Amino acid sequence: MVINLSPKDKYKNFKRRKKTSARIKRNLALILIGCGLVVAGLLTLQEHLVITAEPVEVNLYILEQGGGVDSRHLLIREHIALFSKAVYTYHIPEGASDEPQPAYAVDHIYYPIVSTSHPHVKEVARLARKYKGVHRIPAAAMPELENVAVMVKTNRYRTVDEIPKEGERIRILQGVVITHPFLPAPGDKKMVAQKYPSLDFSDVLVIEPNRIPPEPYIAFGMIGGGGIVMMLGMIFFFVVRRKSYEKWNEGMY
Repeated sequence: MVINLSPKDKYKNFKRRKKTSARIKRNLALILIGCGLVVAGLLTLQEHLVITAEPVEVNLYILEQGGGVDSRHLLIREHIALFSKAVYTYHIPEGASDEPQPAYAVDHIYYPIVSTSHPHVKEVARLARKYKGVHRIPAAAMPELENVAVMVKTNRYRTVDEIPKEGERIRILQGVVITHPFLPAPGDKKMVAQKYPSLDFSDVLVIEPNRIPPEPYIAFGMIGGGGIVMMLGMIFFFVVRRKSYEKWNEGMY
C-alpha cells in the first residue's frame, strides 16, 4: 500500500528522522565513551599492579652498556641532563614565525640524560680543556651524541625561554618509565628521530619525572563509571531504535 503524504507531513517525518538520528549518534557516543573509560581503567589497574610503590635504583652507566631494569618506577642518581640536545613541541601564534621564539608556549620536551662516565661527556670535557671552555668549542668539533639509554619527557617548562640551554649535573631523578599505551605519540617519535636519526625508541627508556604509580581506586572508579555510561548508552540506543521501529510500522516514516 502506498501512502501519499502531504508536504507538511513529509517535513514532520524529516524532522523526526533527523531527531532520531541525532539521538542514536548521541547514544553510540555514550557507548564508545563508556568503553574507553573501562579500557583506560583496566590499563590503569594493570599499571598499578606492575609498578612498585617504591622506586628501584638503577645505574645509568650499566643501562648504557646494555643493562636492563626490573621495574618501571626508577631512581637514577647523579647524571648529566643534556638540555642542549632537547627536542620539544611548541605553539606558534597566528601569523608568527615557524622558528621557535623565547616567548612561544611549550607543550612538552624530551631531553637525553647520560652518566658522568659517558664517552660524550668525557670527549666534551677534553675539548673544553683544549679550547679553554665549552662555549669556545667549534660546532664542527662537537661530538655527536650516541648510545642514549634514557630520555626524559617533561612539561615542566612553559616557554621556550625557560628551557635550559646547557647541560646540567642532576643529583637525582625519580620517575616512571612510559610504556604502552602511554608510549610517545607518532608525532613525538618523528620529532625525536629528526634530531637523532639512529635512535630507536624500543631501545630507549622514556621516563616521566615525579610521576607516581596510580592508586587502585582511580582505576576502579574509571571502570565503574565507564560501565555505567556504557550501559546507559546501550539502553537509550535500543529504546530509540524500538520507538523508531514502532513508528515505522504505524506508517509515520
